[in-house]
Amino acid sequence: MSNNILFITGHPSFSNPNIDLKKSKHLKVRTYDDYEISVPRDEIDFNDNLKTLIEFNPDYVLITFKENLIIEALQKVAELDGKTVIVTTNGYNAPEFVRVALPNTKVIEGIIMQSISTVENSINSEFIQECEGCIYLQSSVETPLIHQILQQSMLTTHTCNNVKSLIYGKLLLSLAHPLVALSDQSLQKLIQNKNWRRLLALLMWEALKVFNNNGIVPSVLSHLNICNLELSTLNSSLPLYLTPYLLLTPNWILKPMLNNFYDFLNVESHPVLKMSDDFKSGRKTEIEELQGEIIKLANNNKLIKPKYNEGIYQLVKLVEKSMFDTQEGWKIAFTYEEVMAYIDHGEISKVLF
Repeated sequence: MSNNILFITGHPSFSNPNIDLKKSKHLKVRTYDDYEISVPRDEIDFNDNLKTLIEFNPDYVLITFKENLIIEALQKVAELDGKTVIVTTNGYNAPEFVRVALPNTKVIEGIIMQSISTVENSINSEFIQECEGCIYLQSSVETPLIHQILQQSMLTTHTCNNVKSLIYGKLLLSLAHPLVALSDQSLQKLIQNKNWRRLLALLMWEALKVFNNNGIVPSVLSHLNICNLELSTLNSSLPLYLTPYLLLTPNWILKPMLNNFYDFLNVESHPVLKMSDDFKSGRKTEIEELQGEIIKLANNNKLIKPKYNEGIYQLVKLVEKSMFDTQEGWKIAFTYEEVMAYIDHGEISKVLF
């Protein structure tokens, strides 16, 4: 195993204009367990050209970027067909995209349950790793060898029998992201408001009904020591389907159980979720992989019309269109009343658009 080399290529994207990796004297990371890693700049090769991946000629390729970027990226690395590709993208169609683009490739599905870093010192490229970022891989003949290779590269991996169940469990808990972005507030503040909390519960109820109609059983990890996280509902001792019911309970009942939910999204140390950052930076969001996936699944059998998920989906799409037209980030916060007026009646203030 000592001859394995880890080669990383990609396109780093930062909303903070002060971050310039190429001008930094070093890249420093403080790990989630408070271990500091510092690498001098002259020992780091930053590369965002996917063609270099072909020249490297890897045996295994680990894909981690957004699903909406995967088709374009695969077109650039078609020569890698025949390798083994591990897909850990936040999306549900990515493995099939790889199979179509690289038909001779062995595809292994996986998921990174949580991988968050924050900027400690933007000028010097110093970052804090907020959590371990465990990789969960679908059990297969090849998985044990891949597990050894990634472990050698200091990447924590685990094997499970049903990765898709974890993916949909993560999706259910991530339906809050668009609400956080639209309201321009932290998840903590959002959850403290009974109106926003009720809307999140409605989104989750719809999702659970859609999952059930499609034979999907979402799950989360309940063992705290696996990833130094409590990937549960609001309380690891309760089933996932009880989450929306808990969201409707009074604050005095809910408050003791909220810490686990905050831990899942790491909101205390990383208050800006990905979609909120996309709004501020004028980028395309991951709404297709969130509410968009619920809508797609509902259309499979049309047994339920996910009214609230469709409303949130369309509202985020309006924001994306506005950002594309103006080439600017989104600066206006929606109130709960404005969001519900759009969901219930299709009404939207002219001040917003």
